Amino acid sequence: MKYHLAAAAAVVLLLSACSVRQEVTLSRSGAGEATVNVELHRVLIEYLADLSGFAGASMEIFDLQALEARFAQEPGLELLSATAPSAGELRLRLRFADIARVFDAQQGAVREVFSFAEDGDQRRLQIRLTPHSVRALMGFSPASDSMLADILLPPVDQPMREADYVDYLAWALEEYQRETPIASVIRSATIRVVIEPEGTIVSQRGGRTEGNRVIFEIPVVRLLTVRNTLEYSLTFR
Repeated sequence: MKYHLAAAAAVVLLLSACSVRQEVTLSRSGAGEATVNVELHRVLIEYLADLSGFAGASMEIFDLQALEARFAQEPGLELLSATAPSAGELRLRLRFADIARVFDAQQGAVREVFSFAEDGDQRRLQIRLTPHSVRALMGFSPASDSMLADILLPPVDQPMREADYVDYLAWALEEYQRETPIASVIRSATIRVVIEPEGTIVSQRGGRTEGNRVIFEIPVVRLLTVRNTLEYSLTFR
């Protein structure tokens, strides 16, 4: 039982990683580029090494060929480069001609997460996250496992508090704890998205503005235990 729960915990941490940094440039036409930097914590790297039977730097966590094949199936989204400098690092660079087309090509609840719309001279990018859409996003990831996600994630009709969820994951991975408590590692896992639009920022929701950039940050645990709708948006002209 604990083995399966720990495996599920690793899947979630892999999807969110322990450090995900995305930077996006977005033009008024909806075209742009994005860079994605992923860095996995030592806890996850050790766990995956044990699970896979690999040792140290010889382990390949990120399947670059699989990533390239997956992005090749996404309409309007071009993978410019994909590198894994070390076992726990992934660097992606993407380009899109029309971000609205990329969003519209998605299916089900994933399609409801993102939207890009024009209103006169203004452009609005919106992200809406619900318990159902978070599950759908996990299934969308090439690194996901739907069965493990079902084991790990709190039932939609029985939400779990953030603190309880942290305790749950910390218990599942307790044997990998060293000087830093597992709970602290989990709480520090954050997704950070920086968007730099063409033109002038009119307003934003859920983040903060620095110069002509908007920065959205969300703790992974908050994302995985979301009870209501989390909304983020950027309006520019």
